[in-house]
Order: sequence, then structure tokens, then C-alpha cells
Amino acid sequence: MIGSKHKIGVLIPQSNAYPTMGKSFLNGMRLAIEGIETELVIESIGFGSDQKQLINSFQKLCYQENVKITTGIIGHTGFKELSDFTFNNQETLLAANFGSKRPIKLPNGVFQNSLGLYDSLHKLVHYLLEHKKYKVATSTCYYEAGYGFIEALDDIITQEEHASFAGHFITPLHPRENESELMDLYFNETKPDAIVAFHNGIFAKEHASYLSQNKLHKKHPLYTLPFSAEDALINEFPDVFNQIKTISSWYPELDNDTNISFAEMHQKQFRKKPDVFALLGYENGLVIKSALIQDQNNLSTAIQNISIGGPRGIINFNNDFNTTNFNHHIWENTFTEGSFWKRQIFKNLNKNPLNSLTGKENNQGWFNTYLCH
Repeated sequence: MIGSKHKIGVLIPQSNAYPTMGKSFLNGMRLAIEGIETELVIESIGFGSDQKQLINSFQKLCYQENVKITTGIIGHTGFKELSDFTFNNQETLLAANFGSKRPIKLPNGVFQNSLGLYDSLHKLVHYLLEHKKYKVATSTCYYEAGYGFIEALDDIITQEEHASFAGHFITPLHPRENESELMDLYFNETKPDAIVAFHNGIFAKEHASYLSQNKLHKKHPLYTLPFSAEDALINEFPDVFNQIKTISSWYPELDNDTNISFAEMHQKQFRKKPDVFALLGYENGLVIKSALIQDQNNLSTAIQNISIGGPRGIINFNNDFNTTNFNHHIWENTFTEGSFWKRQIFKNLNKNPLNSLTGKENNQGWFNTYLCH
């Protein structure tokens, strides 16, 4: 063990869609920091939509609790203001997020570890265009339409002369009685080369039920983000997910030694597979542990210089955005006899050159943290 007990602040959001989000994050983090003397000081930030509450909670951790570093799941709303507050007060912040918006440049002392959904969509469009899928459509819902996913697709589509959006089908907050039929009619008319779908929680299940009725996935290549293709949905709608592919930087099935070790530890400790929230907590915990071992008196510099192995590959923040950047993968589900299925990589996609995303920041959109509605 190293040194005396270190206080670590943790900002945790609430989520109606994923009520165990915070607990999963903490479970993953505790696995990673085992072996060093730490005290976790936890502060709630509600749904992550109140900038004042966010800064007040962070300020309490820094001033009252005197934590060495603060981490947690933090959405895009108020993140720039929180980053400025961190820099002005010479604190250190390691945020986890889902990458639902375009990355923003961060000041010294602020770092972010992202699931990289925005980046995933960049890589997916490149893949589609390479395979001459020039007319791209989206299928989404009220909530997801307000984040940066369509913007991420547009970033790449507008760079390709032959590419265009075929259309956007958005299921309203209160779906119509014949929603499945309307969806089918819309895509029959627009004739896309590929459809990209993004939903989460009950809306992902709703979307899967529509597909089971209209068989849209049998008529057009259909790709989703990981929250649209969770295990429970695949078990409930095997015919749908036998055809659909998913773009993600991580699943528990990612085949490398560090991820296998993480998944096995999580299964042994908590008797279940890790989810993305546990992954982000584990990775943040690895960073904090490594930084404390390197230089507990200057964690910001230690994190800036970090290059360590994690479940998704090498963890470092060596770019203009102080953010992690990993390879992405297109995943498919292979079904065997009965209801057994296996998730595996269909295509590996290299990481994005983040430094090319300079000069354009956009934090508009819904005011709640992604997945916290």
C-alpha cells in the first residue's frame, strides 16, 4: 500500500433510465483502486441539468472535504463552466461521460474519459461510405434527437460529395398507434442505403418492438449504438438482433487480457457482467491509482503523462481535448441452436484523430445528462 489515506471526490448523477448507474460506476472504481488507502466522498448532482448544483457539489468536495481529485459521471450541461471553475481554483477533475456531444477543449487540470459515442458515429459513417452506402437515414426518438448524434453523422456526410441524409424518422414522445407501420412507410419511401438507430432504455425496447413488427431490419442494413442493443433486448428480440450490427468502443466480450481480467473480477465480486458505467468507473480508478503512485502531490501532471493499459486499450490524454481515445468496433450477434447467442467483433475500426476537431464547439441540445431522463 502507498502512503496515507487519500480522499477522492465522486460526483454521481441520478437516472430514471438507468437507476443503478452511480452504483455501477462506484463498483468499477473500487475494483481499480484496491490496494491503496482511499476514502470516497460522494456528492449527488441530481440529473446533471443544474449548473449551479454541479458547481456547488464540486466546491463542497474541494473546500469542505479537501479531496485530492474529483471524478464521476458528468454530462455536457455545465461542463465547460465546471472545467473553468476547476482550472481557476487549481483543482483536478477526471470526468467520465458517454460522448453524446462534440468534444470540447479543456483547460489544464481537467480530463475526460469518454465512451465515445460521437466518435463511434464518425467511424461508422466512414465505414458506410467506404462500402458505397451513400444515403444514410436515422431512426431515433424524442430524447436522442436532442443530442449530438445527428451532428456527428453530418460531420462526415458533408465531407463526401456523393453522401447525403436520406431522412430522419423520429418517434414522438407519445407514439402513434400505428408507429411501426409509419416507420416502415417512411423508409420504403426514402429508400436509404443504411439506417443508423440510437435509443436507450424503454425507447430502445419500444424501437425493437416496432422492428419485430415491420421487419425493417430485413429490408435495410441497420446499425445501432450500444444502448440500443443491450443483452436483455437481444434475449427478447432475437430475430431482430440477428440482423442488426452495433458500433461501440467496448462490450464485456472485448477480447484482450486487461478486459478479460476486469470482467472476471467484476463477475466474481458482484456476480454479474460489468456494464458501461462500471467500465468508466474502473478506467477512472486505474488512472487515479496510477497518478497517486506516480506523484500524489501533482496529480494533474501525473494524469497528463499517463499511458497505462485498460479494458479498451491504452489510456492516455495526450491530445488537444485532454480526453481518452480508443479504437471502435462493429459488433454482430451470432445465434446458435435454441436461444443461445454470442456477441463478437465484425469489423475493427481505428481510433479518430481527435486533433482534427478544432475550432468548433457546440454544447446545445437537451439540458439533461444523456441517459438521466
